[in-house]
Amino acid sequence: MLPDDTFEVKLAETMATVRAWSGFVADVADVEDAEIGDAWHFGLVPHMAGACPVEVVVRRSDQRCDFTIAGESYEDIAIADLDLLPKVLAAVADGRVIRRHGVSRATGLKRFTATIVRLPDGGVFEMAHPSPGAPAVESEIEWRDWHFLPYRR
Repeated sequence: MLPDDTFEVKLAETMATVRAWSGFVADVADVEDAEIGDAWHFGLVPHMAGACPVEVVVRRSDQRCDFTIAGESYEDIAIADLDLLPKVLAAVADGRVIRRHGVSRATGLKRFTATIVRLPDGGVFEMAHPSPGAPAVESEIEWRDWHFLPYRR
């Protein structure tokens, strides 16, 4: 965790970067940008079907955030590097998102969900959560991927 004043400066820089960038997608997505209490909320809702909505809420009080990408929510994530946020948002707008479901071969029930974002610099941002009763053996899982389209085509 960063000292509060360092985090606040870095968050202000990140917010300015994201706000400047959001002007380039404002014609293809609804942009949500608000500061509520000690949190910054930023979201993109694309106008085009098949593109991926994204929302992030960054809390100053505990330097943690909540992500919703492709309809999957991942909460209370430690923020190791605020420079990651603009990269994730740009990758989502570019259509570099995969929502992956792991489905039990035996029952057909969903046992695992992951959201994979391929960053512009070649890195990968991935969040996942298992479903209750998820099998421990990967060979029992069948992977089903859903790919998203870019905002601008």
